Amino acid sequence: MGYEFGRLSLIFFYVYFGYLNVRTFREWGVPFFIRLLFAWLVGALAVAIAVNVAHLSSHLPSFRKPTLSYLLGWLTLDVCIGFSYDIWLHEHLVGHHQYTNIITIDPNIPESHEEDIFRCSPNQAWYKRYAYQFLWVPMMAFMVLVDYRLATHRYWVKGLRRNIRINYEFLNTRAKILFFSAKLLWFIRVIILPIFFWECPVWEALVMLIMSEIAAGYFVGINLPINHTTDKVDWPLIKKDEKTGGTYIDQEWAVEQVRTCKDYAHESWFFNNLFGGLNNHATHHLLPALHHSYYIEVYPIVKQCARDWNIEIPDVATYYEVIYDFVHNLWNLSADPPKMMHF
Repeated sequence: MGYEFGRLSLIFFYVYFGYLNVRTFREWGVPFFIRLLFAWLVGALAVAIAVNVAHLSSHLPSFRKPTLSYLLGWLTLDVCIGFSYDIWLHEHLVGHHQYTNIITIDPNIPESHEEDIFRCSPNQAWYKRYAYQFLWVPMMAFMVLVDYRLATHRYWVKGLRRNIRINYEFLNTRAKILFFSAKLLWFIRVIILPIFFWECPVWEALVMLIMSEIAAGYFVGINLPINHTTDKVDWPLIKKDEKTGGTYIDQEWAVEQVRTCKDYAHESWFFNNLFGGLNNHATHHLLPALHHSYYIEVYPIVKQCARDWNIEIPDVATYYEVIYDFVHNLWNLSADPPKMMHF
């Protein structure tokens, strides 16, 4: 219970620290550059509640009643951060967890085998504009949040997330009311209240918001892709069955989950709680409804089972190694395939 209270208290600190930064600290005369650094902390807290509260709620390990998990997810992703919990449920549970690292379907990787924003898989075609992606992709990681906010609106119009139709319950009247009311509440909190009620200068309120968004973007844009778009992970393909005319994935599901996830610092209490268990990613994909507080104990069982079946887990020992592998993968795939570079 104490752990759950600490996790949920992140919501309070995220909202309260934002209030302190645009009103209280300003009235106390705290220097602007100090408050600018504090805005980065607010952005980091936004990601902390996303991975420790909203993500966990989407897998239902905290409450017996799904309604409570849904309300908590809506409060964190929609009201606090301005995203869409409904779209998250669709793309994360229906898309990412079922079709991990499958290009054209998994919403968390590039959309096409042909030309795309960047190249992270050897299954993608190579183009000259990928030549320096190992430099600009990490630098532009903060744009992930901006793109996601815009994408949540596109999903309403298209009714699709990649090639997966969005279920009716995510597009009905109730969902639309929750979606747009949360957008309004978010806008009131980050724009209307600071400027019109707390008398924060417009330029200052916008700068603080942008800095917190950039910080959150970097945390998301770097720390989420490192589990999948990195060296030594598999990229399953959708193939056609010549006999039946249907399609199938060229890898058994459990093997796919182990081989498409890269773990790091799997025994670290710090990373397990900072990133909501994403450092034990294979365990999370195999047992998504298990609370991440148990991942450290379960990981050795997963590893031994994989060893018994001669399945290699592409894990590394430290966080720094997985960051290196993420950038190294971008480096390798930035080169013309016949002239692959290595460092």
